[in-house]
Amino acid sequence: SALSYKNYHDDFIPQESLEKISHEVFHNLYEVDRYSCTACPTPCGHTYLIHDGPYAGTRCLKAEANSVWDFGGKLAVEDVGDILKAQETCNQLGLDIDNSSAVIAWAIDCFQHEIIGPQDTDGLNLRWGDSEIIMELLRKIAYRDGFGNILAEGSRRASEVIKRGSGKFSFHMKGQDLIEGIRSMKGWALGVVVSARGGTHTRGALATESRKYSPQESQKLFGTETAGEARIYDGKPQIVCYFEYVHALLDSLGLCFFTGNWTSPQGITPGELAKFYSLATGINVSEDELMKAGERIHNVEKMFNVYHAGFMRNDDYPPQRLMEEPIKSGPMKGELLDQKNWDKMLDTYYRLHGWDKDSSWPTKEKLEELGLIDANEYLEKAKKVYPYKARFPHLPT
Repeated sequence: SALSYKNYHDDFIPQESLEKISHEVFHNLYEVDRYSCTACPTPCGHTYLIHDGPYAGTRCLKAEANSVWDFGGKLAVEDVGDILKAQETCNQLGLDIDNSSAVIAWAIDCFQHEIIGPQDTDGLNLRWGDSEIIMELLRKIAYRDGFGNILAEGSRRASEVIKRGSGKFSFHMKGQDLIEGIRSMKGWALGVVVSARGGTHTRGALATESRKYSPQESQKLFGTETAGEARIYDGKPQIVCYFEYVHALLDSLGLCFFTGNWTSPQGITPGELAKFYSLATGINVSEDELMKAGERIHNVEKMFNVYHAGFMRNDDYPPQRLMEEPIKSGPMKGELLDQKNWDKMLDTYYRLHGWDKDSSWPTKEKLEELGLIDANEYLEKAKKVYPYKARFPHLPT
């Protein structure tokens, strides 16, 4: 129940549709090889071959879970061959599958609600699950051809061009289109929404909720028992902060997320990373020192957003509709993101980081503690550029 279906109309793909694009179908009927990065014990790369149909003979590299989320979920494509062809088309055209599928989902939604019509779409009739139309829109986006020139800007900017109330169907964070459903798993949602990059689960979102960590495993690793409880808000800010620092470290050390404890309690811990780093470099470093380096990296990213974009607390809320419209079906039916509980999570999250809870900005004291003295200069400049927002942060409208 974390799969956007038809542009967030639901966070659950109907069972009869999901069975057509399940892991078993991909693995048993289409997968022909696996590969990994050099010396990696986790061969997460897959090679698929389409055997029949209009795309027979097409080989697709690096198709992954996102391919199903993006084309099978957001766009309601129910044929694995069509999903693989869409993935490979993006590979060949140099398109990001998450953003491309998101803006196409926005366009189909607008078309179905008669906000736009064939006069806007170069004569194309946009329908859910229509792979031929989707392939054509991918081509148009890549070449900025006609309607594709608008879609290439992403759903937020595209909605600003189209207007007519089309922004209602744009689901983004800080201008970055969302990838997956976030209503069911509260810690995953928090990590996605507050991400410095906007709308990504690879900077602090919890994979622990879908892995169902036991209370004992959760307490041992994070000091809270709720890591595996998707519906619970309490305890999640602590784990998001933890993984924000860990992800910053893994990125800096050149290590894969899937080898760490993001996806498994048996994965590599920060303590073990400190041992590896010390042995590899001859520079002795403790777990606390390494995590402090991760915190420093995260604060630099935050300050970049403060100075260049003026992002504030109001930018750390999910799209309003996800706090008003619950999941319609599946095991998490009825779940949404409650604003009062969200506010409590944000207050705790900012406190744990040592940031101001009204503006969400790092404090002078926190930057000095981390040795980021030069960043204070940019903090003061940002206060002058965004003086009204800095003093009076507002909730989303």
